Order: sequence, then structure tokens, then C-alpha cells
Amino acid sequence: MLLHPIGDYACAVRYTTTNGRDWLYADRDGTGNGYDPNQAGLLHVISPATRPRPRRR
Repeated sequence: MLLHPIGDYACAVRYTTTNGRDWLYADRDGTGNGYDPNQAGLLHVISPATRPRPRRR
């Protein structure tokens, strides 16, 4: 997953068990009450120090 720009983001999970017909949203307290911004996870994106060199084969 590539993330840009650097910063803090609220995050939740969206998933389906019906092949895309219906979707559930989950935050830190589950799925029972829908998505609540106060229960969102925190994604903290920082700048990488350096990019690793590709391995030679």
C-alpha cells in the first residue's frame, strides 16, 4: 500500500461477506453501531528514511 501525503488519517475497515452486495464498516468498537469518527483508528504516515536496495539474484 502506498500512502501519500505524510500526515495523520482516520481509518476504518470495510468488508463484505456477500460478494459486494452488502458492506459492513468496522471501527475500534466493531460493527454494531456503524462507523463513528470518535472510534476510528489512527494511521500515521511518515517519510521513509531511505529506500532499500533491491536484492541481486
